[in-house]
Amino acid sequence: MAGVRATFGSLGVDVGAIVYGYPNTPAALWPRTLTWWEGYVKPTYTINDMVTVGANLNVTPSFLNSGAHGTYLSATAKVNLPANFALSGEFGRQWLGKTDALFGSVNLPDYNYWNVGAAYTYKLATIDLRYHGSDLSKAHCAAISGVTRYCGHRIVGTLSFDLTSKDLK
Repeated sequence: MAGVRATFGSLGVDVGAIVYGYPNTPAALWPRTLTWWEGYVKPTYTINDMVTVGANLNVTPSFLNSGAHGTYLSATAKVNLPANFALSGEFGRQWLGKTDALFGSVNLPDYNYWNVGAAYTYKLATIDLRYHGSDLSKAHCAAISGVTRYCGHRIVGTLSFDLTSKDLK
């Protein structure tokens, strides 16, 4: 991942690119190396100390290295609560194109995605519990990923650390 972030008063903008790489993907699961890249633009606007809204735009010429272009657009919101708690969510739409001949020249399904969660931050650590879902059917999910076990709604917990150079002594 590489990018740059600029801030202009209450407006922040991240621009960059991400490379997804899974070099040892079994051929039975995926017919070519599962590595691809996408570019992104992520603006945010801080309304006040409590509320931040934003958007995400991600674009790739080959979603999952299948030859199908992909575009993802979403809206985000975060509400900071007392005692270092926060609530946040996202609603987005994924548009996918047609795979190349190796994947059967299939039109991949477009779908909606959402998440909502709560987080608690203590010093440099944040714990987040989040519900993720989409309107993809198992059949459409299998058309995208080749398997159905990746489909469905999930609750995911994460622990993250926000370290900058000033934190490393």
